[in-house]
Amino acid sequence: MIVLAALRHDQRLPDMAGGNNVSESTVRRWRDMLVGLLAAQAPRLGHALKKVPQQGGEVVLIDGTLIRTRRRTGKADRRNYFGKHRSHGLHFLALTDERGLLIWGSAARPGRTHDNTAARQDHVLTHLRAVGLGALADLSFRGLDNDVRDPVIVTGFHASRAHKLTSWTDDRERCRRAGIGDEVAFETKVTMARAMVRRAIADKIPFRWVTADALQTLGYVASSPRTSSPTASGS
Repeated sequence: MIVLAALRHDQRLPDMAGGNNVSESTVRRWRDMLVGLLAAQAPRLGHALKKVPQQGGEVVLIDGTLIRTRRRTGKADRRNYFGKHRSHGLHFLALTDERGLLIWGSAARPGRTHDNTAARQDHVLTHLRAVGLGALADLSFRGLDNDVRDPVIVTGFHASRAHKLTSWTDDRERCRRAGIGDEVAFETKVTMARAMVRRAIADKIPFRWVTADALQTLGYVASSPRTSSPTASGS
């Protein structure tokens, strides 16, 4: 219980030791033993991916995340600083199924580790090809899979002055070939997210809050009493 409290609530080891009449070194040894035990029970990437086709899955989702940690003194902690989030932390890769259920998580790496670097070190592309699965990823994984004819990892594209990502919406014939009806127009993530929230409110689906990734100026959705209807805020 002492180690679980230290891991779950990020309690300082000296505080846990002093409050339970044991030495700090003992608590640290207990913590390291439990972490090692949990790591030994974690599924390996290849074994975890083999179960996806058996359950009818065809693609997985891959993403990297930063787990924030306390800043430590010394030069050794500089590699844990991630400039994008302006904080210290550890980098993890996560693979989920199509419904967003976690399949596999990588070992911890320094916070400044790039998603592509972590994926290459874990041989994610090789494991995906071995089981015949595809993967959807964000722009940080561009360049990981350079097979143009038969890509395994599919990412988005960067917009530029010469290549505007919205230009295809004006080509209705191209949209029809892709199965997109004439009534469907281009919408940003924010616009689509707001429409989803409004539909949920109109259908009286109970919820207390909404969270999203890579969305800006969405506004917020909140409800104070559980019995009241949620209200949308923002344009």
